[in-house]
Amino acid sequence: MHNYIYPPRPKTSVPRTETNTSQSYWGNLGFVAQFKYNGTRTGIYTNTTNSPAHFEFLSRHKSTLSYQPPADLLRQLDVVFELLGLDKSKDNVIDCELLHSKHRAVKDTLVIYDILVRDGEHLVGTTYKERYDFLHSSHIKDRWMFNGHDLAVCLQPNVMLARSYGPADWSIMWDKIDAVNKPFDQPFLEGVVLKRPTSKLEYGFIEDNNSHWMVRSRVETGRHQF
Repeated sequence: MHNYIYPPRPKTSVPRTETNTSQSYWGNLGFVAQFKYNGTRTGIYTNTTNSPAHFEFLSRHKSTLSYQPPADLLRQLDVVFELLGLDKSKDNVIDCELLHSKHRAVKDTLVIYDILVRDGEHLVGTTYKERYDFLHSSHIKDRWMFNGHDLAVCLQPNVMLARSYGPADWSIMWDKIDAVNKPFDQPFLEGVVLKRPTSKLEYGFIEDNNSHWMVRSRVETGRHQF
């Protein structure tokens, strides 16, 4: 198996007021934003056994998830790998959020954020924009509609790609967050994560990694003010 790679994770948290306007400090620095989902951060690994058909789901704490993906979700992952031209017999690491156990609204669904290893190549030194553009290169560009709101790019019925929004759309994102969360007693959308597209991936062999190009802003809950 490829060495475990911790997902990029922001350390800095800022209030909503700093991320809901295009004139914010982060907007002026060229950051983009993606929704932060209430899910389980998951790395999808291939070439982890002698079977090239195998996917392994690992948590951000370096452990195998107890989750058992249904056959249909694995089939959909096969389709996504084919669309992206990825070779499952080689090392690949896809950084995702598994929407299943944290919120009752969605089950057995993945939201892809990043690709850290591609066909045996650890993508250290590549920009987030380069990696995101690769993930967005498939011919499928459908929308994932949730409760009437477009929340992501739909690659397969249960496999999404996080949509990136420029600063001009950040206030609209927060309006969507409020509307989507309103029917629930806990947030389905936990806020936004800002990423600088021109920043380059560094090694992720320790849990605290790549935080310099990411910032998060969460909805207020009993656990978090922001």
